[in-house]
Amino acid sequence: RFEMLDASGLVQAGIAYTGFDGMDVLLGDAADELIVGSLRAYADPVAFTLGGGDDLLGLGLEGSASRLAAIGSAVAVFAGNGHDTVAFHDADNASVRSVTFSGSTISGLLPAGLSVQLGFVEQINAYLGVARDYLTITVPGWDLRVDTGGGDDQITVNGLEPGRTVQLLGGAGNET
Repeated sequence: RFEMLDASGLVQAGIAYTGFDGMDVLLGDAADELIVGSLRAYADPVAFTLGGGDDLLGLGLEGSASRLAAIGSAVAVFAGNGHDTVAFHDADNASVRSVTFSGSTISGLLPAGLSVQLGFVEQINAYLGVARDYLTITVPGWDLRVDTGGGDDQITVNGLEPGRTVQLLGGAGNET
């Protein structure tokens, strides 16, 4: 179910879907913000094309819940003109996991076996949960900001593309 909200956060319209083998979501040429709380496995994969403008795609945020476990399909994001950001909200996660940010892919962030493919995205933001995370960052093709949340996290950075930045925000645990 997709819900369209107005500026105050009130639901203006909703789209329910079932029985799809895949789904393409295309945004317009203005600056758009699309927050997706959940995706069903029967819409696999889901491809988002962000269009022009400075766009924000948020995944895993639904009301006060911040959980990527509700994203049940592989995701592909293709950015357009403008500065486009994809945010992964998973602050409620309490499971240990290994996440790899590399080139144009992210693995280990969505539920088991599901991947994220990225094309021409400028910024990735990840808000992680209270458990221990093992992060590997290998020459990502975008600027990266990771809030590690709680837990004793282990972070390895294996290089950056020229002109790209990585910002790591430690949480309540001991980060190494």
